[in-house]
Amino acid sequence: MNMHIKPVVLPAANVWLGLKRRLRAARGSLIVALLLGSLAMLAYSLWQLYELNWQNAQITALASGEDAGANASAGEVQLARAAFLAARNRFDDAQAVVDAAKLTAKPHTLSRMLYNQANTNVRRAFAAIEAGKADAAIPLTKLAKDAYREALRLDPQAWNAKYNYDVASRLMRDFPGHEQDGEEVPPESEVKLWTDLPGVPQGAP
Repeated sequence: MNMHIKPVVLPAANVWLGLKRRLRAARGSLIVALLLGSLAMLAYSLWQLYELNWQNAQITALASGEDAGANASAGEVQLARAAFLAARNRFDDAQAVVDAAKLTAKPHTLSRMLYNQANTNVRRAFAAIEAGKADAAIPLTKLAKDAYREALRLDPQAWNAKYNYDVASRLMRDFPGHEQDGEEVPPESEVKLWTDLPGVPQGAP
């Protein structure tokens, strides 16, 4: 006995209703995803605003003489704190801040930190020369030159670092018995320098 099973044909209306349900469910999922994405973006923007306000507060405190931002990882705060420490002759602490910034700071910010650090060491070298301590000035000048070079590597357009590096190089050649390192002073180093080193040097280097 042969049996024939007739296929069940759904009415067109039922197919359309099923499709509408699927579209409605997909649209609901898309709306939820968009809502969650918008909330995530809002939370990130609020966090960025909070972080920026915190950084500004730390920098303002440092500028007013308060030792703030001791645990900061933000480059601009580290830049301000290194300058704060160097201005108070806390050179080792300032160096530690610069070393920490090498791991996290943006190249341009780190270049500025190294430039400030180099200027500080040149000031110390001149102070040592004025005190008749040339032996102390030589290593400080070498440290300054290294920092200027690194600052220029990170930011080749840092012209002040280039000029001050040239002056530091000439200073090394003025020490009696100092070994020459083969560096030449470019002609442009004869222009007026030390715009960021107030009071140093007096007269021509």
